[in-house]
Amino acid sequence: TGSFGMGEPLCQPTSDAALLRLVLGPPPDASPSPCRPRDRDGSFLSHFDEFAWGGSYTEGGPWQYRFYVPWDPLGLKALYQRDGLDVCEELLRAQTIEPRTHSGGYGGVIHEMREMKDNCWGQYAHNNQPAHHMLYMFIATSQAVNDTCAQHGQRYLRRAMQTLYKPAPEMYPGDEDNGEMSAWFLLSAMGLYNLQPSSGQMFLGIPLFANMSLVLPRNRTLFISTTGGDASAEARVEAVTFNSERVQGVTLPYASLMQGGDLVFALAAPATP
Repeated sequence: TGSFGMGEPLCQPTSDAALLRLVLGPPPDASPSPCRPRDRDGSFLSHFDEFAWGGSYTEGGPWQYRFYVPWDPLGLKALYQRDGLDVCEELLRAQTIEPRTHSGGYGGVIHEMREMKDNCWGQYAHNNQPAHHMLYMFIATSQAVNDTCAQHGQRYLRRAMQTLYKPAPEMYPGDEDNGEMSAWFLLSAMGLYNLQPSSGQMFLGIPLFANMSLVLPRNRTLFISTTGGDASAEARVEAVTFNSERVQGVTLPYASLMQGGDLVFALAAPATP
């Protein structure tokens, strides 16, 4: 159980998807290799190492950036489908593939490479910011919180919160830059995440605690609770209600949450294999 404070936004967000695409560019190539970069003439590089960090990637490699389209998850899903791939299966593969890294453009091993192998799993480099979107892409490419893909993401979110953060001086699995990693943990522990800050929507994850209260401006409070399930990493979300109304989809408006109320996640026990 915890109590947190949330303030008003400092600026008015925009949801102009066209502007986001203009600034961030088109989704990466989904085949034949993960997130293959383009050359100056627009062609995909012929010499490509899916485990090489640096070069076209900052503090990561192709696997860390393969799903880095948080502004258009469904567009990325369609791109994968176009090439005969399932984005959920590829996200799962990223969690289980060998945690291999090659020096690539860095010319040597940097500490983020070591921390991914030592502290994390697969190619999920939670130790550094470029991968902090990845688990929420399971949810963002789903239609509902109880879709199979979304529930895979919930399972890994619980695992990240329960195993990658320690109640000790060395509590973080890697770079805690300007409070970003703490913010990831606090938001995720609430079952909320601003995957697309400009959209005004908060994506629904899975709370870490059974009861939380967020103290909001104007004497309002947002109560977050869970029912059913348990505290294990294998628990999954079956439904979400906000002020007694069932949430359709996988997001809630930030503005609605800031009005306060009751946000309830109905959890279910792990599925029987």
